[in-house]
Amino acid sequence: MWPLPTRERDRLADATLLSCALIGSHPWHLNTRLMYERFGIGDVSAHVIHGHGRQLLYEEWVEVRPDGAGRWHTSRPPGAETWPTIRVDHLATPARDRLAALVATFDDPAEPDRAAPEGLAFARNATAVAAPGAPAPLRTQLRAFAESGRLAAAVSANPGSVQKLAARLLGDLRAARDAGAVDGVAAADVLIGIELASAIAKSVGPADGPFRWAQYAMVACRQIGAARPSIGPVLAKAVREGFAPVIDELAGRMLARGEKEQRRALDLERPNRIRFAKILYDGYPYLLAARQLARSLTDLIAEPGPAAIRTFQVADERAVRSVDGMIDQWADLDERRLRAERAMIARAQAAGDRMAVRRIIVQGEEALRRPRSARPYLLGETIPKARSSGAG
Repeated sequence: MWPLPTRERDRLADATLLSCALIGSHPWHLNTRLMYERFGIGDVSAHVIHGHGRQLLYEEWVEVRPDGAGRWHTSRPPGAETWPTIRVDHLATPARDRLAALVATFDDPAEPDRAAPEGLAFARNATAVAAPGAPAPLRTQLRAFAESGRLAAAVSANPGSVQKLAARLLGDLRAARDAGAVDGVAAADVLIGIELASAIAKSVGPADGPFRWAQYAMVACRQIGAARPSIGPVLAKAVREGFAPVIDELAGRMLARGEKEQRRALDLERPNRIRFAKILYDGYPYLLAARQLARSLTDLIAEPGPAAIRTFQVADERAVRSVDGMIDQWADLDERRLRAERAMIARAQAAGDRMAVRRIIVQGEEALRRPRSARPYLLGETIPKARSSGAG
């Protein structure tokens, strides 16, 4: 792992981008990337075995295509026999260790009353959330809320309060996400639980809707806060009870919202790594929610409709790209890759190869490595400036 920056501004930028990359999805994504680098494998397809020390948790096959697109497989796909095997120990936290070291540089015993720089709280919270086995506080709060009986009592006393309760829970999620207090996987679970309960309530009508909402919201909150959290049982319950069309429609809405955030990142007026990463960070839970919703239909229904299949495939692809995009904002903070792309484009321009120029530009944007506003720099139309956390 490379040395920590010396300037406070650079350390804060490093910590902010590292936090987005670490908990934008789930910490193991970044740990996997660092394991790739540790073993000198690079960005290639691999068979990944996940464990806690010597205990096997699960295995997956991560496919990285030549154009930078990726896909996860839970069983070995054709051609994977030659892929390298990487062992990811979930007890090893190289990315979190670096983040903790960065955060610690702001704790000066000689100046205990010194005000922390703006944005440091986000990194502190991300450090806590990324600890192995540490439950996100929001998961614990939601389970306690469901088991206390307050949720059911509130709906029973005032069925019309359902919309306010749903808005409050989603507001809590947004606040926790903005604070760096919940990772992207937990955020997606909460989104599914609350939004699905609301969609089912709407589908059954005002007479039974509030009680259906309370039923699904309570089950979801318990599952989200379980020792081994999984939103799967909630989705299976909805499919069994005939709400597959509701899941299908909700998956499409979640995908549309996630895609909107990706477009917003690409349309940034000026290149800014932190803003770009934060937008991807905000949009990722919607993409993962869409993927999980659609997958419940492809897994549990004998003949899922074409919309569910398409939603799953697109959400899966876009979720992978968002994860890679968040990681790349941190990994290329020194802009080495950006400068290399600029140099490649300059050579292609000198050779008159317009197709190569367009290919380099478009591939970087499709891979969510940079916004479109970086084009003038890449094309040599603007003068290179001193590196800063907002560049690129």
